Amino acid sequence: MALEVPETSAIHEFGLVAEHLDQLTAMGIELWLDDFGTGHSSLDWLSRLPIHGLKIAGTFVGRIVAEKRCQVIVARVVEMAHDLGLRVAAEGVETEEQRDVLVAKGCDLFQGFLWHAPMPAEEVGRLLPRDVTGLGAS
Repeated sequence: MALEVPETSAIHEFGLVAEHLDQLTAMGIELWLDDFGTGHSSLDWLSRLPIHGLKIAGTFVGRIVAEKRCQVIVARVVEMAHDLGLRVAAEGVETEEQRDVLVAKGCDLFQGFLWHAPMPAEEVGRLLPRDVTGLGAS
C-alpha cells in the first residue's frame, strides 16, 4: 500500500508530519512525496522524511518534450532520487513522446491518460486479472 503526501503539506509543522510519517512507514505503508518540484522542494525533507519515492509534477511532464529546461530538471531530480535510494514516478503522462523522454531520463513509473483516464475504485477491478497476486487460485 502506498500513500502520496503532497509536497506542500509537509511544510507546516514538520516535526509532527515527520512523526506521523514514521508511524505509517512502521505499518508497512510506502510514502511518496507528491507534486515534487511545485512547492518549496526542500532538500532537507528528502534527508529527513521516511519516503520511498518522488512523484514529478505534471507541470514538468506537460512541457518536457518542448522545453530543454524541463528535461534537465527532471533528469537531475531522477538522478538525485536514485542516488538517495528512491523511486521516481511521473504524473500527467499523456503522450508516447513524453513517456519516451521520461524513460530516457530514467523515470521508474508513469501515471496518466496515456494508459487510462481516472476512474472510480470500484471500476478498477474490471481491468485487473482475476488473480492479481500471481499465486494462482486458492
